[in-house]
Amino acid sequence: MSLLDQIKLQSKITDEVIVSFSMGKDSLVVLDLACKYFKKVHVFFMYMVPGLEFQERALQRYEQIYNVKIHRVPHFETSEF
Repeated sequence: MSLLDQIKLQSKITDEVIVSFSMGKDSLVVLDLACKYFKKVHVFFMYMVPGLEFQERALQRYEQIYNVKIHRVPHFETSEF
């Protein structure tokens, strides 16, 4: 079963999904597909350093493109620093 088949199947079960968004090409594809197949998409981004300007600019751009709110949360590894 392909990723697209799995997304289509899940969208028949629920209209909401959570996407972990790293701004990498894989998570961008998942976000794009999620926005096409689900009515409500919850997105989160895990930062290592909060508020980095280049990350904020990119995140704001993706929020506008996909009409979603991207929640910024600390990466779990920051607790080890």
